Amino acid sequence: MTPSAAPPTPSSTRAATGQGGVIVVLAGGMLLQAMNIYLTSALMPSIVTDIGGENYYAWVTTVFIVASVAATMAVPTVLGRLGSRVSYLVAGGAFGIGSAIAAAAPTMELLLVGRLVQGVGGGMLSGLAFALIRSALPEQSWGKGTAIISAMFGIGTLTGPTIGGAFAQFDAWRLAFGVVAVVAVGLGIAATSVLPPSPRSETASRLPWSSLLVLTAAVAALSVAGVVPGWWFWVAVTVGTALVIAFVAVDRATRSGVLPAITYRAGSLKWLYIALALTTTVTVSEAFTPLFGQRIFTLVPFAAGFLGATVSAGWSVAALASARVKRRRDQQRLALAGPAITTVAMLVLVLLQFVPATPLALTGWIIALVVAGAGTGLSNPHLSVWVMSSVPNDADDAKAAAAIPVASMIGQAIVAALGGTVVNAGLSSYQHAASNLFILLGIVALLGHFAVRASTRRQPQFGGNRD
Repeated sequence: MTPSAAPPTPSSTRAATGQGGVIVVLAGGMLLQAMNIYLTSALMPSIVTDIGGENYYAWVTTVFIVASVAATMAVPTVLGRLGSRVSYLVAGGAFGIGSAIAAAAPTMELLLVGRLVQGVGGGMLSGLAFALIRSALPEQSWGKGTAIISAMFGIGTLTGPTIGGAFAQFDAWRLAFGVVAVVAVGLGIAATSVLPPSPRSETASRLPWSSLLVLTAAVAALSVAGVVPGWWFWVAVTVGTALVIAFVAVDRATRSGVLPAITYRAGSLKWLYIALALTTTVTVSEAFTPLFGQRIFTLVPFAAGFLGATVSAGWSVAALASARVKRRRDQQRLALAGPAITTVAMLVLVLLQFVPATPLALTGWIIALVVAGAGTGLSNPHLSVWVMSSVPNDADDAKAAAAIPVASMIGQAIVAALGGTVVNAGLSSYQHAASNLFILLGIVALLGHFAVRASTRRQPQFGGNRD
């Protein structure tokens, strides 16, 4: 007779419950950040109808993204000075205050102020989500935590338009922001009892103002590129690209930069950040696929919106499955295969532009987009964990982890700007415009594959089992 397994001890049960609470809070903050972008987009027609300000339509998103990037870069300093619980409370509070300002805004100008404050809170929430995985969870749970947090992007893509559309249907956009404010403050309060306390550092580094300002300006320029006409686009892209290069030079020279100093030395970390920047850009397609769904397949707006969510759906499911893989060699295979799969899926989407727009072709689109997102989901959890495992000391662990979403945002901002250009260049035919976009995303994903390969060659010792 086989003896039964010993029952879990009270201490192990409490530890598991504590880890679950940490993941729920961190994932909740990331979901709030991800969902809010799409929720606000769904509310914008109602907002403009109510308070005007159509000229500022695109800036509602741009201001939020720029503020998010700047706040994310400040997370290591804030975390060192305030500790985990107070930092998360500040992040949730800022998001809640910004949402409350937006809910009460009588004009578009004040709404932009609310979005700015929201962006600060959202950037801190996303940066803390990754930074606290490393300090609040045991190493064997990093992959699971990272996968769940990454999956929140996909869930936010699905729930954001749905919830926003429901509030817009009842002309209750102010109530939508009010509910978000309550949830954000509630998450911040919950964090004070769920997150394990972290000591405040008397030697916490000062904010890297020079690096932070240059990179914020770069993201701002690249974001503006998507909303300015004609030759101003090329001015914005050129300035943004030059500022990204300048950021690398400034951050490398400063004593305490945005990225850990080890990033600029021989090793894998810089390639991991580049890989994260390149492999997550497939989500840029979500800004355009609803348009293609309406124009090519004559889908109603609601159905076209869900066509835009297929990439994130594939990402979320694949990330949760991929995180279960523990053997290092298998993790490396998945990380390498992910962007290659995305590249193939993009090639299939290009080929589908040469067939009639039938229901069968639409099915092919859906499958290819899900597979493209799944490619990112296969690689992203492992790349993120490897970043956390590549820092040899605790001094830079929060800095390395908090930079994970920054790398993704930079890549997405650059490719979104280029994507708008190639789509506009092909608008004589929506199939032509779609081909241009998918070719661009396929090339970027292929470059991501080579960046992952470079990272594995330069540092073969990653976290996880070696067998």
